[in-house]
Amino acid sequence: MSKPITIGQSHNVISILANNVNWDALANSGDVLQWIIEHPRESGEQFTLFLSNGGKM
Repeated sequence: MSKPITIGQSHNVISILANNVNWDALANSGDVLQWIIEHPRESGEQFTLFLSNGGKM
């Protein structure tokens, strides 16, 4: 049986991902990042799928 995710764990995951993204590789992705900001529900659904898949595409 799996344990519930704690606030600390969720913040740690976000921190790890944010600190390890190759932001330079996304330098020309302003439109993509803006779409994520403007569509938080859809972005969250996609992020949930990403995490459910072990953080893999």
